[in-house]
Parts: sequence; C-alpha cells; structure tokens
Amino acid sequence: NVVSYSDGLYASDAHWNSTGIPYFYLTKFDPTAVDLDVNARASLTISEAMHGGCEVDPESPICWRVTLSGVVRQTSGETERHGREF
Repeated sequence: NVVSYSDGLYASDAHWNSTGIPYFYLTKFDPTAVDLDVNARASLTISEAMHGGCEVDPESPICWRVTLSGVVRQTSGETERHGREF
C-alpha cells in the first residue's frame, strides 16, 4: 500500500533535517492501519526515482532503492508531538 511519510522538516536553507525515523500518517480506517493492527511487521521501500534523481527507467538496476524492515508502532507522548511537527 502507498502511504505518506516524513522523517524530518524541510529547512529554509534548502536542506532536509532528517531524523532517520520514518513517521507514517494514517487514520485507523486506512487499510494499511487495519493490516498493521493484525501484524505490525512492515517494510518501507524508497527509490531514487521518488526524489527525481533517476533519469532513466525507474525499474533500471542503476537507480538505487533501499528497503527498511521492522515493526510499526503508534506514537505517543513526546514521540507523537515530534512526529506532528513534520
């Protein structure tokens, strides 16, 4: 499933302030959130084509891709406040 995420704010000096922690923006009615309630294990794939850096076919092996795997947790407390800033 395709979902929105952020790992930091875009600064005015044209640099990203990346935290390295992906925050997903989901409602409890989103099909992805429903699936995560049953099994919180997930993977996130990011490609060079998503950021406009791949000038050939996005499926080309010369375009980089990275996949992160782990457990998705709902934020709370300070972590939730931090995620809402993005």
